[in-house]
Amino acid sequence: MLHCNRAHVWGVLQKCEKKATDGKKPYLEIRINCQHDEHGSVQVLGFVWGRNNFETFRKMYKVGAEVRVSGGVQQYVSRKTNAVKTSFNLYSFKDGPLKERKATFILVGEVVSLVGETLKILVSIPASKKYAAKKDEFVVSVPNSILLMADKTPEKGQTVSVKGYIVQKEDEYGETVGSQRPVVKELFIKE
Repeated sequence: MLHCNRAHVWGVLQKCEKKATDGKKPYLEIRINCQHDEHGSVQVLGFVWGRNNFETFRKMYKVGAEVRVSGGVQQYVSRKTNAVKTSFNLYSFKDGPLKERKATFILVGEVVSLVGETLKILVSIPASKKYAAKKDEFVVSVPNSILLMADKTPEKGQTVSVKGYIVQKEDEYGETVGSQRPVVKELFIKE
């Protein structure tokens, strides 16, 4: 079963800054506002790699513009808070009006563990002509309501497909509560 890591982001570009790695490889660091009534005040951190990609991106979009972009999702541990954070590597850009702002993910991978509502998935992407093989572990939240709708509970070693949104909880006064997190809306066990 092929594993998969895809992401789609619709929002308003807030920041677009050219940077370089320590090895001087150029990239764009971008921030996209994906505020949504259901998903909260989501602010996406994204990266556009490769000179051709980031030149295309900069020609298509200016700060304040609506963006429709796609790529892959990645996770890292914050040095400040020790919390798992989610960001996006973006490589596909589309014109057109937004229907709504949101940040989505689609992952197909092997279950590492399921503890309560926390699912860990190992996504293994094979090598291609352009990229080396890659293995990434993702931590996603699976609400009990989604687990109850699944045919059975995912078990270690099984391949699952999950689709969902990046969500930022807010209190009744509009203040953000906790950190953004990926929340599963659809879960399928692949046999």
